[in-house]
Amino acid sequence: MIAYIFTAVLLLFAISRIYRNFKIKKSSKDTVQNLMNDPEYATFIAEDLYDEILKKNHNSLAQMLDKLRILKSYSFNKFTINAIQEINDNQFIINVLCRSKENGFRSTAETHFYDLDFKVSFDFEKNNILFYSGPNYELSEKNIKTEFANTFFAELTKGL
Repeated sequence: MIAYIFTAVLLLFAISRIYRNFKIKKSSKDTVQNLMNDPEYATFIAEDLYDEILKKNHNSLAQMLDKLRILKSYSFNKFTINAIQEINDNQFIINVLCRSKENGFRSTAETHFYDLDFKVSFDFEKNNILFYSGPNYELSEKNIKTEFANTFFAELTKGL
């Protein structure tokens, strides 16, 4: 009897995880569609992205800005950039889908998906690039956002 209950609980947990990941992927797809079809949607999203994730000083901001303008979609490590939308001359919205493996029940690796939005701003007066995101409710999400910002900054500065 206990084995049946245990199996039912595991099955319920697995189904809820699959459903959660499906919803996150769908949300990401919907965000990309809205960004591509409605330029004002990027401005709408940008208003909610106010938590500074990363601030870096670099002398080649103009070259980094040019690189960002030609990127459409890009994958590296566990991150897939689904959309990049320019808000104005110095600001962009980036939609990212992150696939992260984390230890779960009985130390088995579980795949978690995160649909993340970032605002990237270039401050030419101070030679800074700034990454903003929405509020962090979980430490793991904050760590993933910081990892993305650092990794993407490294990708933008390659060869500069």
